[in-house]
Amino acid sequence: MSHLRTASIWTSLIVALALYLGACAGGSSVTTEPTTTEPTTTEPTTTEPTTTTKPNDPAPTYALTFVESGELTLLYGSETPIGVKLTRDGVAFPNQTIRFDIQGEIGMLIVSEATTDASGVAWVTLRAGTAKRTGSVRAVDVVGLSQPVQRSVNVIPHPSAKLEVVVGYKGTRTLPTVTLSARVVDPSQAPDCESLFDAPLPQEAMLRTLDTLPQTTSFDDVTNGTSLMIVAIARNQNDRIVAAGCFPQVVTIEEGQPQSIELDLRDLAPLYSGTYEMVYELDLISTLPPSAKGTIETVINTIQNPGDQMTTWLCEIDGLSSLCSNAIIKSVVSSVLTSVIQSLIKENPQLSSVYFGANDITKILKKFNLLSVVSFDEEPDDQGRFPSGKNRQRFSGLRFQWTYQAGCDPTNASCGVSEYPISGWGIQTTAVDFDASVRDLDAIDIEPHTFKFSYGQLLAGLIERVVLPRVMGDPKINSFQNFFYELLGGQGCLAVGSANCCTQFGLKAAQSEWADYLPVQSMAELACELLVPYGADQLRAQFEKLDPEGLDGLIISTPAKSSCALHDTRELMEIDWIGTQSEPCTLDARIKIGDQYYPIDGTFYGSRRLK
Repeated sequence: MSHLRTASIWTSLIVALALYLGACAGGSSVTTEPTTTEPTTTEPTTTEPTTTTKPNDPAPTYALTFVESGELTLLYGSETPIGVKLTRDGVAFPNQTIRFDIQGEIGMLIVSEATTDASGVAWVTLRAGTAKRTGSVRAVDVVGLSQPVQRSVNVIPHPSAKLEVVVGYKGTRTLPTVTLSARVVDPSQAPDCESLFDAPLPQEAMLRTLDTLPQTTSFDDVTNGTSLMIVAIARNQNDRIVAAGCFPQVVTIEEGQPQSIELDLRDLAPLYSGTYEMVYELDLISTLPPSAKGTIETVINTIQNPGDQMTTWLCEIDGLSSLCSNAIIKSVVSSVLTSVIQSLIKENPQLSSVYFGANDITKILKKFNLLSVVSFDEEPDDQGRFPSGKNRQRFSGLRFQWTYQAGCDPTNASCGVSEYPISGWGIQTTAVDFDASVRDLDAIDIEPHTFKFSYGQLLAGLIERVVLPRVMGDPKINSFQNFFYELLGGQGCLAVGSANCCTQFGLKAAQSEWADYLPVQSMAELACELLVPYGADQLRAQFEKLDPEGLDGLIISTPAKSSCALHDTRELMEIDWIGTQSEPCTLDARIKIGDQYYPIDGTFYGSRRLK
């Protein structure tokens, strides 16, 4: 063993020495000159990649099935779990979302989605409805891996019930307690459903009280062969029927054949026909054309500054124009006229209220109240339209608020309010027919209809009949003539007569500094006699140019997309209010001034005229 090892060592040494000596020989002192080698350029070669094709794996197979197969039958209102199982290649597939829905009115699902558990099953609960129905439950996985599946469902009454009634409600009111009655009838003489709403209950009628809707109730103690009409009625606190429903066919009870019917209550319409006292509030100043605004300014300025305007008129009168042709006489006349009027204004404190009254004039025109009577002779038809030719409107009066010196709080809506008859104001007093319709039982649409309406005549009447008597504190001063006579002759001069006013004006003029040089008194009396009617005519002419030609003048209706709300405030099932004073309805109104129509802002409301 040792000889073999020694030999191996020696062999290794000899090999190592030989290798060493060979290396030394290669690195001997022989010197070799370095050679320069030009680099060789080699064109790259393109090698197509090698594609390794793996064999295709088989696609997985998914299946969705109901845990329980076959048709499902449920009693009214009962609940049952429904499950479906999802598999992949025959193995349960967990954590997948399944969506459920129902076909037909068989009830409702408590939830509509569920996730498969470790067994691949997803569960939901179906609550049956309260009417006899046939439908199905459908299930599908949301990813769409499998085909949807369906299971048929039947909803039936309880076998022991002879008659079950499902009562619903499709109206909008908050209903009080509902009374359901089964009324015994002769099948050959069955009455119309709606005739039973107000009909007295027969002694043998069977009643049920329903506190909530929808609700199902049973009639189990009915004698076989009995024929019934089923009626549901809801009454308010005043014992008025607000909603009702009726099964339109006679139901006959038969042994061993349970029946289920359903009926829905509907809101009943209140009474609409009758007479209503209406108030229309119009803004007659905000949207006026410049011509109308100019007329109003002229009138107010004439009342507030009568001396300037009367001097201008004085020189326009034929009988006095010659006086104004002489500059000196014109100056004298103007000076006398102005000084006398100014002194009279100082003597008559009522005239100073004109300045305050001008504010009330603007208020009247911005909140101009027209009183009207609207009549509906008949109830609307099944489509809600009132019969044509049976609806009329006529204007009956005017209402104004004049708060200055009224002795009450001017912010109070009733302070200084007065009403006037409509005649003589340029507003049509005869009735006008109009068309209208009810929408959703508690709103009305009124179609456009036209009245004669003379804006200028209205303004003239307003100034003469309302403003001047209030300003002057004397009901006799109800025209422009009387106002000018009182203005020139002094307070109380009209008590004797208009001629006395001009005499008083002449006497005051005679007290002027020019009386020693000119017949001032006679000139003043003549000027008064001519100036008063001329000035009144000039003002009326301002108003007349505003009036339209023809009979049309005011067109009113409800806006196209804004019906007017109707209210039964007394809960007597008849309309009490068309709009309300606190919440009036919007008015669509146009007024004709000259030869053009202008829109005006307005509202209206009305209350039933009680018998």
